[in-house]
Amino acid sequence: MNTRAQRRVAAVILTMGTLLGLALGVCASPLLQVRRVMVCGPDPSLASEVAGQIRVPAGASVLLYPLHRVTRDARRCHRVGEVNVRRASPSVLEVEVKAREPLAALDDGEGYTLVSREGILLCRATEAPVALPRLRGLTTPRAPLGTQLDRDRWRWTLEILAGATKAGIRDGLSLDLSNLYQVRLTTADGVTANLGNVNSLTRKTVILGRVLAELRADGEQPVSVDVSTPESPLWRTQ
Repeated sequence: MNTRAQRRVAAVILTMGTLLGLALGVCASPLLQVRRVMVCGPDPSLASEVAGQIRVPAGASVLLYPLHRVTRDARRCHRVGEVNVRRASPSVLEVEVKAREPLAALDDGEGYTLVSREGILLCRATEAPVALPRLRGLTTPRAPLGTQLDRDRWRWTLEILAGATKAGIRDGLSLDLSNLYQVRLTTADGVTANLGNVNSLTRKTVILGRVLAELRADGEQPVSVDVSTPESPLWRTQ
């Protein structure tokens, strides 16, 4: 390499070093330090809870501090479903949180515990919302909030709820998985049903809905239906 080329390389290195130093100086500037973490969302109580869990080190730069750490802190709250973190200004991080929506209400013997689609216990309630399915036999009474229900039992529950949605009988449904050889449910209008074991639960629930619809179309008032053998359902009417 000749002298002229060496000078050019040296000049480039010097310039890059200067620019890098300036960039690091700007990023570390007190003007760009995180001075406020603003948590917002549709649920004020959730936003307040999340705000108490976020820890940003003193002197952290808005530009350099990893946003995924803020997301991780926010997700420590079991009620959090969605998190969106952004740099709102040179000194403010904005965190938007949305709560997990309850999918069902777990009858825990003293009231109800609302459960998310992921099978996470969200919060207590003295009464179950009218439209939510009510569940029994999925966990021990009054299990700690944030607990995730047994994976298999929750999967079977979702299969039944999928069938109930197709059959139009989901709202106000009561479901009991205490006995996995005789899974039982009760419709909002009081019809009891035996689904038998945990095989083909979606199919059995769809067939249940079909039987109920046909009986009512014929002017019958069903009292109980047994679809434990889905190929040959049995029923009793008033």
